[in-house]
Amino acid sequence: MAKDSVDSMATESHRNIDDPNPSSIIELSYKDSPLLIALGGVAGRRGPPPFELFNITKNLKANKIYLRDLEQVWYQSGVFGISTNIDEKGINKVAVFGNSMGGYAAIIIGVLIEAGCVHAFSPQTFIHNPRYIRNKDKIRYLHNKYFDLKPVIKSHRSICDINIYYDKNEKIDETHARHLMNMKNITLHPYDEGGHGLIRLLRDSGELNNIIASSLNTLPGKPTNVDISHRPSFLAKLFGR
Repeated sequence: MAKDSVDSMATESHRNIDDPNPSSIIELSYKDSPLLIALGGVAGRRGPPPFELFNITKNLKANKIYLRDLEQVWYQSGVFGISTNIDEKGINKVAVFGNSMGGYAAIIIGVLIEAGCVHAFSPQTFIHNPRYIRNKDKIRYLHNKYFDLKPVIKSHRSICDINIYYDKNEKIDETHARHLMNMKNITLHPYDEGGHGLIRLLRDSGELNNIIASSLNTLPGKPTNVDISHRPSFLAKLFGR
């Protein structure tokens, strides 16, 4: 793609970041390069949920899809506006990142599209028990097929490397992380501080940048089929087919 086209897309992305209405920003500018998918978490008190990782990856020379759930129902109402089949871009290496409810969705997406790796920060790993859910009023809108990520991961026999980062002193987050303990391809990364906002601590320390760079540089070389037309209905709906 010509440099002018890439610059134009970057300019459009910077406009979208300040618009509260879009649920996605798509930058598929680099043929045969890795793809980073980033899913935002819970909305702040005075605005929409963030496009997670946008500021620290906006200059990264890689394909990027930023998603956020404007309805705050763990992405189960879908994220519309994405109709591009990323297979057409020659993308066969995918890393998925997510924070909080975005971490929950990142694990599902990573498993369903057979991504190379997932990095989930303070994620929910089950959403059927109100005691361990912060957005309790949203539970009635959810679909029970993905209430618990353990059977989802087991049933798909995922080869995706799933990394879960959490503050072990934040009891809700520790419970969610340990729910997937001892499962194949799951690695837990406990920290002594950070709370539910651990991702901010990792960002400020520079560790998050290292995780992103390492993930994109060391993704498995085996081609990954990410043709969303052959994936379950949740993913097809998520990507706006």
